[in-house]
Amino acid sequence: MLQSLKVWLSLKGRCKRIADVDEKIAFKKEIFHIFLVMLVLDASKSAVVEEQTFKKIFECIDKHQDEFVETLKDWVAVESDSIQPELREEIIRMIEKAAKHLEDLGAMVKVAEISTQQQLDGQSIPLPPVILANLEKDPAKPTVCFYGHVDVMPAKKADGWETEPYNLTEINGNLYGRGASDDKGPVLAWINAVAVFKKLNIDIPVNIKFLLEGMEEAGSLGLEELIKENNAFFSDVDYIVISDNTWLSNNKPALTYGTRGNACFAVKVEGGEKDLHSGAMGGIVHEPMSDLIALLDSLVNSSGYILVPGIYDNVASLMDEERKLYEPITFNLSEFKDNVGVQTFRYKNKEEILLHLWRYPSLSIHGIEGAFHESGIKTVIPSRVTGKFSIRQVPHMNLATVESQVKRHLEDVFFRRKSPNKLTVSMQLGAMPWIANINDIQYKAAGKAIKRVFGKDPDMIRDGATIPIAKMFQDITKKSVMMFPIGAADDGEHSQKEKISSFLTHNFPFPQRLEDWVAIESDSSDPLKRQELIQMMHTAEERIKQLGGTVELIELGHQQLGCHHFISLYFKGNLYGRGTSDDKGQVLAVLNAIEALQQNELPVNVKLLLEGMEEVGSNGLFELVEQRNNTFFSDVSYIVVTDTAWLSNTPGVTYGSRGNCYFFLEVECAKQDLHSGSFGGVVFEAMSDLIFLLSKYHFYLTYNLFPGTLVDSSSRILIPGIYDAIPALTVKEQEVYERTEFDFEKIKAKLGIKNFTYTTKEDILIGRSRLPSLSIHGIEGAFSAPGTKTVIPSRVIGKFSIRLVPNMELPVVIKQVTDYLNKKFAERRSPNHINITTVITSKPWLSDTDGALYLAARQAIKKVFQTEADLIRAGGTIPIASHFQDVTGKSTILLGIGGPDDAPHGQNEKISRYFESL
Repeated sequence: MLQSLKVWLSLKGRCKRIADVDEKIAFKKEIFHIFLVMLVLDASKSAVVEEQTFKKIFECIDKHQDEFVETLKDWVAVESDSIQPELREEIIRMIEKAAKHLEDLGAMVKVAEISTQQQLDGQSIPLPPVILANLEKDPAKPTVCFYGHVDVMPAKKADGWETEPYNLTEINGNLYGRGASDDKGPVLAWINAVAVFKKLNIDIPVNIKFLLEGMEEAGSLGLEELIKENNAFFSDVDYIVISDNTWLSNNKPALTYGTRGNACFAVKVEGGEKDLHSGAMGGIVHEPMSDLIALLDSLVNSSGYILVPGIYDNVASLMDEERKLYEPITFNLSEFKDNVGVQTFRYKNKEEILLHLWRYPSLSIHGIEGAFHESGIKTVIPSRVTGKFSIRQVPHMNLATVESQVKRHLEDVFFRRKSPNKLTVSMQLGAMPWIANINDIQYKAAGKAIKRVFGKDPDMIRDGATIPIAKMFQDITKKSVMMFPIGAADDGEHSQKEKISSFLTHNFPFPQRLEDWVAIESDSSDPLKRQELIQMMHTAEERIKQLGGTVELIELGHQQLGCHHFISLYFKGNLYGRGTSDDKGQVLAVLNAIEALQQNELPVNVKLLLEGMEEVGSNGLFELVEQRNNTFFSDVSYIVVTDTAWLSNTPGVTYGSRGNCYFFLEVECAKQDLHSGSFGGVVFEAMSDLIFLLSKYHFYLTYNLFPGTLVDSSSRILIPGIYDAIPALTVKEQEVYERTEFDFEKIKAKLGIKNFTYTTKEDILIGRSRLPSLSIHGIEGAFSAPGTKTVIPSRVIGKFSIRLVPNMELPVVIKQVTDYLNKKFAERRSPNHINITTVITSKPWLSDTDGALYLAARQAIKKVFQTEADLIRAGGTIPIASHFQDVTGKSTILLGIGGPDDAPHGQNEKISRYFESL
């Protein structure tokens, strides 16, 4: 490669196509790009550069290439993520590094402080400063201002990276890491170009200025005001160059003359004051997650057409002259598909694909904040969820108009749903599209430079992404603005495979970053917290031994399976903390009762079986019960399970629970996450497919709502045959429900919800315990953090569960769900891959309330509380109760210790001090 360039450059300005130019962009070649642009821009000097000068430059580059890569590695290691406020100090550290590099080149550097950023919670945090740097100041030379950014999009190894995202790693000549191509690599390419000139004492043919910021990925907050306040900095600037995008192909350079704008929206649905247990409340509350899924499904159809009325009204018609601009563009469809990792695009030919990438608006759904998004399972009904989506705009579309159209559309859809929940729609970020004149002098100069290096004219392209700064520079400074891509189409900006290519052939020691393991709670769904779980078991062991008991800790094998950190606190007679009511508080209540009774004589023999995996399906416990049925359980007369709560302030005895079938619905569209600007509108997005499959309603161009896929607005499950096995309600059952105390107005107030899906006590109780329900818990793989991230997730997993009642057979339900979803997906005609799996299945349980154990429990409750106990069925799932009863044949009871507002699985889980000491 180097020899080919030397031969070509020796021809003293004559252009000759080099047949053996490598297909990959090189970190060295980026430097060639930039200094040649500077040379050609200097109109007062000859464009012919002596071979000896180029020879010196090549030798200098070879000598310092290790240094260039090490610097990039150092920059990539800084987690300068502008989306997450808690990483703000990292951006400031990155700004300081960049400023030091520029100062070392002899630049006059000003680190300009800007305003603060207002958070959603009302708090303000400082925005990182902006670098304004001057290098050279010769009035006889033209002045070029280079813009770049040193912040990055969020990245975690768990997102699907094969390497550590913040540890630059070389694989097959490519340097992988977050920021390698967007935008730390290009920024360093410009700095390194200047460094080469400086090291060789070669006169730089232009004056150079740098403007580097640290908030581009979050909308360049505060930058517009800074540009307006620094007129003097731009007064002598002739040209502004931005290197913050990529070529259209892997091997042909390009110049970009237009970008789409972007409007990032947040649609928030709020239900109750806290998260709810889907077993206890599933089927009788209006779930915010279901509302949100329906709203998101109303935005775009399977062909990518945006369903918001009026959105296309201001899109200009395509003229023949404009269409002709697309004809000479080199575009390899197979290569493009390979880069993206998709099976097919929505359009079949080059022109249609490029038009929908650059010329037409698109809508992408990025993720959901507030729902369960981690690996594993969590059977929660989120109390408030926020959907994140964006609309890429094209020239003539007005931001304010788009905002109004979107809000009006979503409010209308929500009104038609008749949901009592609260809707809030807001536009989080807005950026206008940009278009430049390709006949401008700097585009001509850049084209000549590219042809001189690569032996071919560049493609003149537009970019589907949004670079707000281009429009900002153009409008405020009135200077000529050009986008000069440094990076191939497969460099994967914003993806899990972001890279920049290099011709380096030797290896560098790249030590692995240490993972920060912080053990917090005994959360059985998170493998990182397994040691806390084991510690919890040993704590229980010691407590039982203190009471004189004998303990056997039994190994159940190996499994890796995720919860939030809750700090226990005492407040108004209640003890708040994760596990206080589910189920550590109940376990301690039993142990405390034993301790109190030991002062006299225990009237019964007591055995305890304590496990640590109930929240994820009691893995391994069922087998243990079967193994110990003839030993540990041989002399057991009754089995008491305390893992439930009362239905009201009246104590209750639970004689039944629903089963559960937890589904993972996976949709995959690409090998890696995609930039919604670069690919929005031409790929079949996995998130849109998943939203369609989860939706309660489908919205069509007729502006009518139609029944969705899984469940309707009254919480009735739409899967054919799902209710077939449920027997009719008996008179005895009806009488039990009528006698049960249940003040649903008080319950609504405590939960913070407006209405149930049913209006009478009996219907509510039947709906929560005797009928199946379906709840959507969250989506794994999509963006779930606060703020914005304009990504198209490559693989998303919707998580929902169906609570089962007696006579519903698990294999039948699984087949009904799988067949139905496959049929619906086939009707959608998406080329994406769908996979449906069940991760937890539990049978419903029902017991005989006339047995001796239930009579004794009811007598005890009456003696303590001076009231009859309610006989209740739980809407939740206690799989061990059914298993105990089936395997051991022993009488099993669920004896709740806790009130109806104890919020197991909620954010304010508690237990009353009264129940603790009972």
